[in-house]
Amino acid sequence: MAAHDALRSIRVGDIMIRDFETVRLDETLSRALGKLERGGGAVVVVDESGNYAGILTERMALRTLSDPSTTKVRSLYRKAPRVSPEDDLIRAARLMVENDLSHLPVTSDGALVGVVRDVDVMKAAVGTGFGGTRVSEVMTSDPVWVEDEETAARALALMRREGVFRLPVLHRGRVVGMFTIRDVIEKVLRPRGGIQEGGAGPLDRRVADLMSRDVASVLPDDDLRRAADLMIQRDIASVIVVDGAGRLRGLLTRSDILRRIVHVGEEGAPIIVQFSVKDPEEFDNVELDRDKLRSMIDGFLRKYREFLGPAHAVIYLKRHRERRRGRRLTHCRVQVYSPRGIFTGIGEGWGLNQAVRTALDNAARHVERAKEGTKADRAIIEEILEML
Repeated sequence: MAAHDALRSIRVGDIMIRDFETVRLDETLSRALGKLERGGGAVVVVDESGNYAGILTERMALRTLSDPSTTKVRSLYRKAPRVSPEDDLIRAARLMVENDLSHLPVTSDGALVGVVRDVDVMKAAVGTGFGGTRVSEVMTSDPVWVEDEETAARALALMRREGVFRLPVLHRGRVVGMFTIRDVIEKVLRPRGGIQEGGAGPLDRRVADLMSRDVASVLPDDDLRRAADLMIQRDIASVIVVDGAGRLRGLLTRSDILRRIVHVGEEGAPIIVQFSVKDPEEFDNVELDRDKLRSMIDGFLRKYREFLGPAHAVIYLKRHRERRRGRRLTHCRVQVYSPRGIFTGIGEGWGLNQAVRTALDNAARHVERAKEGTKADRAIIEEILEML
């Protein structure tokens, strides 16, 4: 059976969990935290009548520094699309990718019957022939990294500039840890003492003092089955890819695997539009035109098709509070995945279209630089061949 057929044969009803935690909109975050832990990092949010309202995840809870005893769930949760037990694994993976969610509610005849998690999707997928895919084919090659002696402030600035949430940490060229947003929140921002310290600011602390040292790693030639097993067993969202000498070669995340599932399951669908916003409804129906976004990205991919080869793109969008003439400041990150590597473009603008076009222009500059580098490499090779 072909990989995409095997993936499409798996139903949500076969992999969902039926024993899930719920929390009411009017409950406090402190009450929800225990349920989040028991619920594997997510709980279903219901209204006062017990009807489905949305999802609250651990990542959403981490975003606030407010007092958890007074912060209400309704200020943190977000709406999430629902799937049915009859939907296939590909649809679940696509909705997770498009909405930047790790959990989806499962309903049948309007009733909530379960929850499907990214780990459920990932585990089922690698149990098929898809699991034999090499890590090197899916990982982010040449990921952004940071030195262990760098400050947390500079590491955070790098994260914001590159649009990433985690950084492999290197010491003399070898991987020694992983630095994440969660490390900063839990070890610096959340503890009151960390915020009130005198002298040097808490973000002047070294990355080495805050990073996680016990990192999971795989080799480029390992298969996805081994990488996914590591993520599931250790309850982590990513693994670092290293060579035999411990040098950084890439980064593989759950999201990378989900995107690959969609790509294979839909037989190479070139474009995935992923939204990284608290609520997609923040973009009104007129402005949030997915077909228009797909057309813009498709034009970019066609322009560079000869150089990039088979490629797909992911768009991350979020809104800032600033306004100008009624328009919200919009942040956009475009990532293009191709055999040539991963090309990222980041842009901000007053409105969705301006932000996306700026991001695409920046991604195009990266592609152009890579093309010039390829030409230079070819010229050197030709000179060497003439010398033989």
